[in-house]
Amino acid sequence: MVQKKKKQLPSIEEFMPYLAYDFVILDFNGKQLQIIILEYHNTGFFALPGGFVKHDEHVVSAIKKAVRERAGLDTIYLEQFHTFGSASRSALGCHEDHFRGQWDNHWMLDRFISIVYYALINFNHVSPKPDELSDSIDWYVVV
Repeated sequence: MVQKKKKQLPSIEEFMPYLAYDFVILDFNGKQLQIIILEYHNTGFFALPGGFVKHDEHVVSAIKKAVRERAGLDTIYLEQFHTFGSASRSALGCHEDHFRGQWDNHWMLDRFISIVYYALINFNHVSPKPDELSDSIDWYVVV
């Protein structure tokens, strides 16, 4: 029997604390607008795909790597949309209360500045794949 690999939390030794990125991948086929959304592992909570920047990594390189890993896109034009930096913002946002009991004192529960990028792409060129902290990632119609 193959055991499911235990999901590891990102390490502060590997990633820059307090800095995160998110990306909005949109598709418009002439009739409806769609967006890629992920579902956190064992929570039922949904969020934009995102991640953290390694200490030796350029922010844009980190985002492009994540887009390649989660959407299967190698060449994509990304535009910076906004930087969120509220004093009460954490990497897990509104899901923080759910995670706090199992991850007390983890750096991901601290304040975060998040840089958000967006791209408008062709739905047919994307193969969404969940990350280590997600159960699923898929297209959802924006209504």
